[in-house]
Amino acid sequence: MRTFIAIEFNEETKDVIYQYGRQIRNLTAAGDYSYKGNIHLTVKFIGEVLEKDIGLIKRIMDDISIKYSKFYIEFSGLGSFNTGSDNILWIGIKASEPLISLYKTVNAELYIKGFKGDNKPFKPHITLGRRVVFKNGIDEIKNKIKPDIKPVQATGITLMESVRIRGKLMYIPIHKTLFS
Repeated sequence: MRTFIAIEFNEETKDVIYQYGRQIRNLTAAGDYSYKGNIHLTVKFIGEVLEKDIGLIKRIMDDISIKYSKFYIEFSGLGSFNTGSDNILWIGIKASEPLISLYKTVNAELYIKGFKGDNKPFKPHITLGRRVVFKNGIDEIKNKIKPDIKPVQATGITLMESVRIRGKLMYIPIHKTLFS
């Protein structure tokens, strides 16, 4: 199963982010935009794991969560990654000390237990769309849309499974653990 560890958001925050995605969709020629239910912040992409390994990942998450207190996540502007064949459009997250610390801890603990995941640098963001085709480039969108999302409290981490259900990419929570 394809997995990752994420910070989930409350419904109000997901709704605000989703609405920005809808506005942006009208300014692009094409793209696969995120469903409201899929909006999250990826802390660590793990990748393919065996079902038998899920228990170990849950224990790692539980051990990490007791070391952290709730903290606020602040949003920043829009941006995009170009992966060569794909433009990914996102809303940025300010790289706060608690968030960077959480990422480093999750990454290190998973690595020690044999889960390699990806080794990309941590660039906290919320994906709004994949395979986005810009009409006039990202700058036009940045000039027209200025996301104003109030900070939201991170209360824990969730192990998610990425699956396709009837062709639709879905993220299914497997295990959630709360910060102390």
